Amino acid sequence: MSFTKRQPNWYPSNGVTLGPVTFSGAKTTVSVNSGAKEVYVLCGSKCTGTWDWSQLTTSGGDAGSSNFDGITGYAV
Repeated sequence: MSFTKRQPNWYPSNGVTLGPVTFSGAKTTVSVNSGAKEVYVLCGSKCTGTWDWSQLTTSGGDAGSSNFDGITGYAV
């Protein structure tokens, strides 16, 4: 993904393979400021695998979103 002035340009890059991204072992906790997105995934054509996020906990902001359906164990 490319960013301009810290904002996503809403067009994912298709040139890089990404995944799987997993949170395993000890619980991972991410806290964000009010109004921020807790999770935001914008995949191009090369996001791959099953992403196990069962050990991820988020708080503090808006729920966020994902255009990748391979995330398990976490509701985006």
